[in-house]
Amino acid sequence: MFSKSKKHKGFTIIELMIVISIIGILSGLILTVIDPEKQRARARDGVRQKDLGIIATALEQYYADNNSYPTTSSIATLESTYLENSNYLQIFPHDPKSGYAYCYTGSGQIFTLCASIEALSDAVTGGACSPTGGAGDLGSYCVTNSF
Repeated sequence: MFSKSKKHKGFTIIELMIVISIIGILSGLILTVIDPEKQRARARDGVRQKDLGIIATALEQYYADNNSYPTTSSIATLESTYLENSNYLQIFPHDPKSGYAYCYTGSGQIFTLCASIEALSDAVTGGACSPTGGAGDLGSYCVTNSF
């Protein structure tokens, strides 16, 4: 009726600690490979590229109406004087990261828009303006008119 040997069901504390350690090591390796900060930087670079495309489209519409691009070297002047709250843009896009800003130069028949980028693989050099932001200025992404 009564047996002296008991069959234990469950895990010992040592077995649980080994499994938890293995899960912790694998999680650390996965986070190292994925590198979430790099992924966020690349996402912000994608937003910058999209924003410059939106501004460039508004500039093309401005050109179609006025037969020239705005002649200014200030993105703030471009925003407040020419594009925002007009038929071209209702809301002017801004860089997604604090301390970064787009730049613009325009001289009647040509324009250049640039943004500092955070991921070196997205760099496209050759802009006529210098965007602010970026640790060590890895590079910039620039858009010019197609003429």
